[in-house]
Amino acid sequence: MSEMGVGVIIQARMGSSRLPGKSLMKLGSKPLIDHVIQRCLASVSPNQVYLATTNQQEDKVLVAHVAETYGIKIFLGDKSDVRSRFAAISKDHSLSKVVRITADDPFKDPAHIQESIRQLDLGGIDYYNNFETPVFPIGLDVESFRTKALYDNILEDASSESMEHVTLGLRNSPNLVKAVNTAKSIGIETVGIIGLINIIYIYPLHI
Repeated sequence: MSEMGVGVIIQARMGSSRLPGKSLMKLGSKPLIDHVIQRCLASVSPNQVYLATTNQQEDKVLVAHVAETYGIKIFLGDKSDVRSRFAAISKDHSLSKVVRITADDPFKDPAHIQESIRQLDLGGIDYYNNFETPVFPIGLDVESFRTKALYDNILEDASSESMEHVTLGLRNSPNLVKAVNTAKSIGIETVGIIGLINIIYIYPLHI
């Protein structure tokens, strides 16, 4: 798979209102963010993986951990405007295609990440996701998009919802060429869920 202009961007922060500090909570023997980054690194080369976090004091510990452990590129941006972080990384590194990864989903399949990149090259696709309707097991949701579509959306849609959710405007736009498959996310939002995920990681089912 060509590396030219392709980036996998992981959005993460420590200031979650529902579960503060979850990015560095242990999942088995490693912090949650480690599982996410390692699955991305199994999909593309290290120079294609980026962490998009905030410029808040609380995220300095996350930045330090990721920088020391992985050495991937890290961008610090606006706390509320997540979309602007993706745009800044894309412009700074001349990316034409981006895969969006949320850091509270530790079960991403590297093959699905690679497929989301491939989909953008089929028939001039602007936006792709695999979660519109249930097909894959939960936690395997992935989406990708062309950065031109993101830049255009920023000019057209200044809503706080689109700033926060990054691809909301792309998913709803009638002007883009889209392709979709299906899966549903299991995001880590409570202590109960992280406990359940720990059980899955530590005691895998043998069927």
